[in-house]
Amino acid sequence: MAFLHWSRVSHLPAFAPQAPVGFAAFQREYLSVHALVMFADWLQGPNMYTLYQSYGMDVGKLFVIGFLSSAVSSSFVGRYVDSYGRKRACLTYCVLEIVINAIEHVPNAAVLAVGRVLGGVSTALLFSAFESWMVTEHRKRRFPEELLPSTFALASEVNGLVAVVAGLVAQITTDHYGDIAPFQVALAVTALAGLMIARWPENVDASPRRRDVHQPHFSRDVVKIGLAYSIYEGAMYNFVFLWVPTMQVLAETAVPTGLVFASFMLCIAIGGKLFALAQDHCFDTVSTAIGIAVLSSACLATPAAVSELVPVFTAFLIFEVCVGAFFPCSATLRAQYFGESQLGTVLGWFRLPTNVLVLLGTTMADTVSAPVLFTACSGLLVLSALCVAGVGRKRNKKVS
Repeated sequence: MAFLHWSRVSHLPAFAPQAPVGFAAFQREYLSVHALVMFADWLQGPNMYTLYQSYGMDVGKLFVIGFLSSAVSSSFVGRYVDSYGRKRACLTYCVLEIVINAIEHVPNAAVLAVGRVLGGVSTALLFSAFESWMVTEHRKRRFPEELLPSTFALASEVNGLVAVVAGLVAQITTDHYGDIAPFQVALAVTALAGLMIARWPENVDASPRRRDVHQPHFSRDVVKIGLAYSIYEGAMYNFVFLWVPTMQVLAETAVPTGLVFASFMLCIAIGGKLFALAQDHCFDTVSTAIGIAVLSSACLATPAAVSELVPVFTAFLIFEVCVGAFFPCSATLRAQYFGESQLGTVLGWFRLPTNVLVLLGTTMADTVSAPVLFTACSGLLVLSALCVAGVGRKRNKKVS
């Protein structure tokens, strides 16, 4: 597979110790599953709108149901992940996705609404269970902490690469078998991922402090880091809804959205590689996160100030590179500052602000102009940088 070749040329940070025996196998074990679940997730994106449209459904209402479900479930899914086991939570995600992809075959509004509710729960699991399992298992096997960033960087690179492949597969299968075909492929891929997860060891906090997962303790650093990545992701998801209409307005001809999407995903992979290089040169993770957020803010401010396609598209490409770098950067900070016994719980709680920002953006899209929304997103990214800067100041004070 392409991502395995990619991983072979990725460098461990210069300050990292020699990779211990079993670490490369552990990375492959996790990244193989990560690639499959993200591939299945990306397969569904391009055709969900057109599938619902072909059924004659209210697409906007179904999407809102999904976002609301994700926002609500974020408050309890994390506790499930930590209390009952991260492997079990990952398997639950696979079961839910199989059910959801089966539901997509039914052209009934009520049934599809149930699918969107389940989709909200599965999304909360996707962004908490897998990372929690990997970080906890990494420490359980006593691998050095300095090696965690390399896994996060590879995960970002894999995500970008499989998204490109998923877009191509979705287009080819749709051309031959209709809008439902990518969901059928996603069902099979998710089942394969579930079989691979079944071989994972379980990890769950069995210490006397396990009860703490029901009452998570948020230190100031945890809140700052949690808000930083939550706000950043909120701005990013709003960008997803804004880039197509923005480019359509600026372009004199039809926008090749498929090629643009593929370009964005390649940029995400490049961003993951750049983060790995930053770690290789011993760049401070906090300072890196601040720089990425500030540059991201400038990129999203561009379409609010410029009305030409080339500079706007260039800014969008740079923004996607920043996204690819910010994902592993924020994940590294989470691993450093979030308590292991409540990692899933904390990750779940900080999905709530993200979903609130997405709901606000999507509901305002019909009444507020795109330049105003881009300005708001740019401001959110400045706020994200300030949140991380607060952690940097506190940490610098400790060091001194």
